[in-house]
Amino acid sequence: MARGFHEMSLSRFLDELASEQPVPGGGTAAAIAGCLAAALAGMVVRLSLAREVGPPARFQPWLDRADAARRRLLELAEADADAYQAVLAAYRLPRETPADKAHRRSTVDTALQQAASVPLEVAGLAKEILEIAGCLEREGYRPAATDARVGAALARAAREGALANVTVNLESMRESEIRESLRKRAETLAGN
Repeated sequence: MARGFHEMSLSRFLDELASEQPVPGGGTAAAIAGCLAAALAGMVVRLSLAREVGPPARFQPWLDRADAARRRLLELAEADADAYQAVLAAYRLPRETPADKAHRRSTVDTALQQAASVPLEVAGLAKEILEIAGCLEREGYRPAATDARVGAALARAAREGALANVTVNLESMRESEIRESLRKRAETLAGN
């Protein structure tokens, strides 16, 4: 079972990601890409503040948001793995009787809802970091502009990967009202 990503070495995490096990998978990787993007944004802000590139009142909110996003995205990397494990467990429930089938379907829908909600939050944070990175590329410490650009690319990948996971989980959901609500939220995060 993939647990404790925040305590793993990078090498061990990559070995787990490359293994034949389904967890960690793409959703976790998207959250980690978001973590990397947020970390780069934080670095560029810190460099900008240290070099007094602009007023601290302009840069400090970006730093606070980047650091908070980085911490939350690391939590979401773990939550994504847990959510996918719950989906797998729900699909393994018995379906011998009508009661079994109803219980299984309800449990699957609940697990799929969580499995869509986690990457939806990842996508929202990634979009936020993408916006910050764009500002930093234009306004931050000039020698670190490429770091901000790499952060933006990672944030874009995190958002796109997370939204792909939202879509695949919504396709399997039967609960149409919840599915539609999550789909609309995902659409708002897909642009720019």
